[in-house]
Amino acid sequence: MNVGNYKGNPNIKENFPADIPPEQNCSFWLSGLPGNTDYKSLLAALRGTGSVYQCHLTPPQEGRHLTSAAKVIFFDLAVAQHFWARFGLYSPTRRPLVIGGNIIKVERNRTAVEEPRRKWPLGQEYSRVLRVTSRAVRGTVNAEEILKKVKEKSGNTLYFELEGYYPVINGAMDILFSSFRAQAHTAWVILKRHQTEMGIFVKFARDPCTPLDLSTWIDKVEVPVGKGSPHC
Repeated sequence: MNVGNYKGNPNIKENFPADIPPEQNCSFWLSGLPGNTDYKSLLAALRGTGSVYQCHLTPPQEGRHLTSAAKVIFFDLAVAQHFWARFGLYSPTRRPLVIGGNIIKVERNRTAVEEPRRKWPLGQEYSRVLRVTSRAVRGTVNAEEILKKVKEKSGNTLYFELEGYYPVINGAMDILFSSFRAQAHTAWVILKRHQTEMGIFVKFARDPCTPLDLSTWIDKVEVPVGKGSPHC
């Protein structure tokens, strides 16, 4: 399922730029991506950088540009600041971010976004990844059926892009959305409401883009380039 020609709701507050200093902006614009970049390859290249709040790809446009671009918003301000320090266009400590053989231009997005993590209650590890487990003993989960039911329960109004899904321990399935906002979170709300009748349990799981140690990732974690994830 994909977003098609959906351009977003201009009446939603989050679609307007936040009145914050540039260094507090958690949103980035990545340009110069290979024309065939998809969500799986983009997010695989961002492994170890930080938990992704929202990600949206803009494909090549005939007659305008042959490359793709992406908006990437991180959940946490500290992550965004480290990301800028390492890859930002005007950062004095900049290193090249290479995806699919292309050197990517990383700029702060003009539609500034304040730290998303501040808007969500503590005690719940929100992420773009849902872990769905069967209530049946030794039961398994069919991700495609789960996603089909989510769409049906939303009245066919929910659009989402997936990085992929893969089985984990005890027959559970991790579903990796491209975004938490309006995708993983909305699906979570629907599944929580109907999990008993669907015979499942649902919870958020760790985003594989999250670094193991935020305090040291900028020096020790290398961004994988042009390689798929073993978890997809």
